[in-house]
Amino acid sequence: MRAIQPDRNPEAEKAFISHEFIIYLLKIALKDEDAFLSFGNWMLTEGLAEYYLRKTDSNSRSFQSCQEQAEVYRQLESTCGTDAVTLYRAALKR
Repeated sequence: MRAIQPDRNPEAEKAFISHEFIIYLLKIALKDEDAFLSFGNWMLTEGLAEYYLRKTDSNSRSFQSCQEQAEVYRQLESTCGTDAVTLYRAALKR
């Protein structure tokens, strides 16, 4: 198990672990999608994980580089709901 680095506080570590756990869950939820088959849609998948991370803890952000994609999912939520497959497919069409 990796020790907490001096430059990362416990809250940052919690956000990182939570993000990676959400990725694990997305691998199950998106098993019939192309989300994990290539790097072509990698940022959309990472953004979806960040979207769900913010849903579980509104103050958490693990990867700053994914916030733009997470915002896309926040916008889509009003028309698509929060289902991972529906959101992912809608984001692919944008």
